[in-house]
Amino acid sequence: MDVDWHLWVAHRPGARISARFAPVLSASTNGHTSRLLSCLKEMSAEERPVYLQNWLSQEAARVLRMPEDRLEPHRSLMEQGMDSLFAAEMISGLRTETLVEFSQMDLIKHPSIKQLSALLCERLEQEQQAH
Repeated sequence: MDVDWHLWVAHRPGARISARFAPVLSASTNGHTSRLLSCLKEMSAEERPVYLQNWLSQEAARVLRMPEDRLEPHRSLMEQGMDSLFAAEMISGLRTETLVEFSQMDLIKHPSIKQLSALLCERLEQEQQAH
């Protein structure tokens, strides 16, 4: 049976840090680069936060099924219609596109697009430094 390990790990919080799955996950995700990550690699450090905020706005609008121009980047996504099911969908997209671990607690602690993009920048920089 063929397994899409990249997709599998995106839906399994904590699997990335499990020693049991480390060999198969490192072999399968090292070659994966999302379009988002490819674009970010080409940008300067100053351009990345703006790009990530725009990307998160598009992702939130897609998940919430609303026009992007109705989203307010400084306002909590929960106040703008995000519930636990939408949050799970958003987190899944974040994990898949960034290969970075996110949880619902991250959305609670960083509820706005602006705050979430700052967290995403920070985590992507940490991942880049670790590799």
